Amino acid sequence: MKKLSSLILGLTLLCFSSIILFGQESAESADSEISDESEESEPDTLEKLVADLEEILEKEGVPGTGIAIVSKDEDIWVGGLGMADIEAQRKADEHTLFRICSITKMFVSLSVLKLQEEGALDLQDTLLEHAPEIPFKNRWRDTDPIKLVHLLEHTTGFDDMHFNEYALGDPTISLKDAYEFNPRARNSRWKPGTFATYSNGNPPLAAYVVEKLKGDVF
Repeated sequence: MKKLSSLILGLTLLCFSSIILFGQESAESADSEISDESEESEPDTLEKLVADLEEILEKEGVPGTGIAIVSKDEDIWVGGLGMADIEAQRKADEHTLFRICSITKMFVSLSVLKLQEEGALDLQDTLLEHAPEIPFKNRWRDTDPIKLVHLLEHTTGFDDMHFNEYALGDPTISLKDAYEFNPRARNSRWKPGTFATYSNGNPPLAAYVVEKLKGDVF
């Protein structure tokens, strides 16, 4: 069986707290001591990989996780390990839903890059070009407009979402309505592209642009 490592483009572990596990070859010189753990060979079968992951879950005290191993358009293995509900003793499987939190932001970025590849947008496009109806303030808009790349880099200068936005908690609200709920959080505090400050309000704006271009709910 060909080594799974040559086929895996992404392996995402979604736990009750998001976990990303990745392997890395040692960069130490030949004269450096190498631990027994680093000498272990990479798993070359799916069964060995699953066994290793189960061992990690037990060691780290993680109740359960969802796993997707893919290569291009092929699903190599999709499933769950551990427990989805400890009290009910319900095992995790490929249908178990986990809170994926900020992992969604990676898919937003990939969607934007895919649309750039298709010629539907450019990262240097301004936010005003694609979403003029979204309320935000940028006093440098004439010389330093907010660009799509700034949304992905968290360099818009926006605040993080405000507490009343988090408290809204309406799962049915549209992205447009969500941004109209409290536009004060979208105020550039410095020239866009100058500094990186994490804001949960940036990626959904990029997702809104994707929505408009694709004509579908993100």
